[in-house]
Amino acid sequence: MCIGHNIPAILVRWEEQSTKGYMWNTIGLQEWLFDFDKAEDIKKYVPAVLFMAKNPAWAKAKAIKARKFVEKKQKETMKVVRMACLKSMKKSH
Repeated sequence: MCIGHNIPAILVRWEEQSTKGYMWNTIGLQEWLFDFDKAEDIKKYVPAVLFMAKNPAWAKAKAIKARKFVEKKQKETMKVVRMACLKSMKKSH
């Protein structure tokens, strides 16, 4: 929800959690994804939070870029759905 409103967001996950972690990688936010089952990710967490806090313009720009990527993919997906619906409607007439 944060990214959808251009608000930078760091995601912490554990092995039991999966889908949002996949999404963060897909939309280009992998450097804001921390797997707390991995010691190296735990060590990177505080520096990443501080960097984000000290560079708010950069962080917001990154959030905006991710939101635009998601919107582009949503439009592409809805175009496919629309075409499938139109094709289905033509067959039923």
